[in-house]
Amino acid sequence: DRLILAGVNPADVSLVRNGNDVTLVIAASVAGAGDGGSILLKAGLSTSADTGIETIIFADGTSWTKASLASHVAYIGGTAGGETITGTSASDTAILAGPGNDTLVGLAGSDTYIYRAGDGNDVISDGSSSTVDVDVLKLADLNAPDVVFTRSGNNLILVLSPTGQTVTVTGQFTSQSANNGIERVEFADGSNLSLAAIDAKAWYRGTNGNDTVSGSDWNDTLFGDQGNDTLFGGNGNDLLIGGTGNDVLTGGNGVDSFVIALDGSLDTLTDFSPTLGETIRFDAASFGLAAGASASNYLVLGSSAPDAAHGYFLATSTGVSWDADGSGSAAAVQIAKFQSPVTGTTASSFTLV
Repeated sequence: DRLILAGVNPADVSLVRNGNDVTLVIAASVAGAGDGGSILLKAGLSTSADTGIETIIFADGTSWTKASLASHVAYIGGTAGGETITGTSASDTAILAGPGNDTLVGLAGSDTYIYRAGDGNDVISDGSSSTVDVDVLKLADLNAPDVVFTRSGNNLILVLSPTGQTVTVTGQFTSQSANNGIERVEFADGSNLSLAAIDAKAWYRGTNGNDTVSGSDWNDTLFGDQGNDTLFGGNGNDLLIGGTGNDVLTGGNGVDSFVIALDGSLDTLTDFSPTLGETIRFDAASFGLAAGASASNYLVLGSSAPDAAHGYFLATSTGVSWDADGSGSAAAVQIAKFQSPVTGTTASSFTLV
């Protein structure tokens, strides 16, 4: 059996695979094609000898055989319903998420997952842990400001504006030695994020309630947001940001940093260790100070300010207070307390960010 496409050349056609079915999408620019149109070849990619079309013949004389048809597939797509769309073991497979809550499964090779705003709450399961393959999530009509990166366990979650829908990449943070999940995110404006940039942007985030937020073996950023939260960094060199509320911050193993802001709350640091090189980062704006300025200009390793020239951070073995008017009449306000007495603090233990 043959399909003859009069007036249509190979460059005018893109192929979309769904299982063994393949759809030929004809460009709207083709004379006589109207708004383009498409042809569905049922079982077009079946290996059975008695199904499908054996040859497609184009206007310029080019012919595609059934055996070669799969090599011309532009991407693998689904329907409007929630479904599982599985790639192939070939490299450079493109998988298109359609409307509905789909699961996109990539196998070996470098896969590209294409998502458009409104495509639903989708899950990407990439089966390759190769350090050579580069798997890409392409956000066809979204840019970086439209995306919030977060983590849940070892999964990467992208929360997309304005729909609030999500793309979850399972197992993204399973291992630091193997590339699980995706290695790059590409945006509509041509910009992209590398694997390292994805890792840096993907925080473990709490909610407006009282949360317990736990990190992983990676170098994580944990953000409690509102409420009285409990943060555990786990392994790795972590950054812990309690947010508003009276939070409990535990860095765990590694050399960790803790962000403290002047917001009316009091955070407890359970394992702050200056002797390991751990630091407290003061949120400069909340204290009316300039980010990047030397914290030592505003720091006293003791319990009283030397003068009233400006505000001072007062660091003792039990915590840190902020004295907004220095030696003036206003009382200092405790902003962080240490669960156990801390020794070894120096000027380098504190920074302004």
